[in-house]
Amino acid sequence: MKKYLLLPLLVLGSLTSCQQEDIAEVTASNEIGFEASIEGVTTRSGANLDIISLCAEYDKAFSSFNLKMEKHNWKNHEKNEIDFYAHYPLLSEDLQLDTERFVKGGENYFFAKVTAKHNDKKVSLKFKHMTVPVAVYVMDENGNEQKPKSVRASIKNKGLQNMKTGTISTNRISEVENTELIATSSEEFTYLLPQTIKEGTIFEVRLNDNTQATARLSKTVQLSNSNTYKFVIDKGNLDISIFDPVIPL
Repeated sequence: MKKYLLLPLLVLGSLTSCQQEDIAEVTASNEIGFEASIEGVTTRSGANLDIISLCAEYDKAFSSFNLKMEKHNWKNHEKNEIDFYAHYPLLSEDLQLDTERFVKGGENYFFAKVTAKHNDKKVSLKFKHMTVPVAVYVMDENGNEQKPKSVRASIKNKGLQNMKTGTISTNRISEVENTELIATSSEEFTYLLPQTIKEGTIFEVRLNDNTQATARLSKTVQLSNSNTYKFVIDKGNLDISIFDPVIPL
């Protein structure tokens, strides 16, 4: 009798094993991984893009996500494609997707959006600059570059960022601030908010010997986050032009 009882037990064990494998396959198929890059950017040594704020369109709110250690689990829904939204650096709070937040200039904000399908195992988040990288150069009377102690101007330094598009706007902010345009010693760029700076705007320059001077913007400029700008102060005039350097993270 014992010999006949072993067969059903073995069959049952095999069925259980198959069911567990099927469950594992289903679970695995519901997971998606992410990789990230920054368009047009070479990152400095030591910079990382590991911890971001991520939101699927059905989640409605952003949460912390570790790109190297986590995967996203699909939820049951009828759509075959899902949009994912991401912000970097990590948001200070879990903000809603359909909202705005106040941001200040001087920080480098990045945003990415990607559409994933159910059968995707991994998708790529391509982050873009949402602020405007600016490099400031001050020339002496002989046309040689000198490092100023500070360069300041009354421009807009507060804006509203759309969490779903990443776009930063200063149109509804009328306030201007006396804003520092010189980056720290470890950075080549400072980061301004997208805005229009009008012709005649005064820029105050303080040199290392504490000599002070002023420069006026030669023509109105619309700063866009899709470009990088060079501010050149020379003989009391300020010219702004677009250039294409390698931008650090």
